Amino acid sequence: MYHQRADGSFEDVSAKAGIVEPGGKALGVAFADFDNDGWMDIFVANDSVRQSLYHNRGDSTFEDIAISSGAGYDENGKTYAGMGVDAGDYDNDGYVDIFITTLSNETYPLYHNDRDLSFTYATNSAGVGQISLLYSGWGTHFFDADNNGLRDVFVAQSHVLDTIEKTNPYLKYKQTPLLMLNTGKGFVNVSATAGPAFSNSLAGRGAAFGDLNNDGQVDVVIGVLDGAPVLLRNNGTKNHWLGLSLAGSKSNRNGIGARITVTDGSGRKQIFDTNTSGSYLSSNDPRIVVGVGTASSVPKVEVRWPSGIVQVITEAQLDRYLIVNEQDAR
Repeated sequence: MYHQRADGSFEDVSAKAGIVEPGGKALGVAFADFDNDGWMDIFVANDSVRQSLYHNRGDSTFEDIAISSGAGYDENGKTYAGMGVDAGDYDNDGYVDIFITTLSNETYPLYHNDRDLSFTYATNSAGVGQISLLYSGWGTHFFDADNNGLRDVFVAQSHVLDTIEKTNPYLKYKQTPLLMLNTGKGFVNVSATAGPAFSNSLAGRGAAFGDLNNDGQVDVVIGVLDGAPVLLRNNGTKNHWLGLSLAGSKSNRNGIGARITVTDGSGRKQIFDTNTSGSYLSSNDPRIVVGVGTASSVPKVEVRWPSGIVQVITEAQLDRYLIVNEQDAR
């Protein structure tokens, strides 16, 4: 961890902050406020050793609570090849959950946040286990592919070994991308109906997410080994949406670390922690796209800036981007 000094230089504060992990084999990292205390925590996906969850004490130090929280191992107490990772509230209960990608025959871990810094391994109960068993995943993200107000999951996939088919004929080196739709009760694989690009087998690795053409639908760019990037343009939703672009003044310019709570006309609340992290070897669009389905209004948007300022926007207009300036907060 590098702390930025006021003069633009950086200081390695890893040991001082308490995040030095000699046994770690980190491949992915995600930032989120997992206990809603106003401080960003850190989850690290580790390859073939236990995972790491660094709880922010609020005094510039962290404590690894992965084991005590239930997010260090799978439901059988075993390690796995953690690679890509993302954090997001997939069931809109106000607490951020965790999704991790792994190697084939391990299934992709999904941890449901049960509050009080405890997690339940929800991979099988949510349907993810059966879907992901034969896949190897890398870049991934919770995002609302159809803007219905529930966050879905995308995974860029490919086995790590280009010779895997010689020793395991039922596994493939190049694999198709995966899109799992959130039904509100679990996830289903909708890749077969998501467009021609989902039929192309790739050596996928990184995946970056953002609204490339400003139409309110989040697009995906996949990084491919020994190949050109693949662009997946999202054209699949007619639902309403609200885009939010933060402009900090007292806080950092992009509002990284801000907690956004959006209440739509149906009374549903969605939370977002503003950051560009997650996935694998990738950085995402800092803007937030909030799907609101058939709701006709967004009565309230609350932004809790890193500075401590709380800003409320009422009756935000739908189907457009709103720039939220911290300096306008009263």
